[in-house]
Amino acid sequence: MITAIVSLPQITSAAVFGCATSGTGCTFKEVVPEFITAILKPVVPFIVGMTVVYFLWGVVSYIKNAESADAREEGKQKMFYGIIALAVMLSFWGFALVLKATFFG
Repeated sequence: MITAIVSLPQITSAAVFGCATSGTGCTFKEVVPEFITAILKPVVPFIVGMTVVYFLWGVVSYIKNAESADAREEGKQKMFYGIIALAVMLSFWGFALVLKATFFG
């Protein structure tokens, strides 16, 4: 049991980050790109998808409640915030990719 706990960092590092196979451990320049690829890359499409669903919810709300001015305004507001959130998220993701390419090759 103690051996499993002590060797857990090496096992997980080898499984997630390819740099641990060299036997010298991982440097910061090796870990950051691997972290971005392994952890953040699957998360971003999910969050973008949720934002698109929120935007579409606003579109449906706007169309469905065409006779009510208050409901239409609520649908417009959801569409507006959905577009703003999508633009901000994609901008930050692009900025993160530029930083990754600039500093980590």
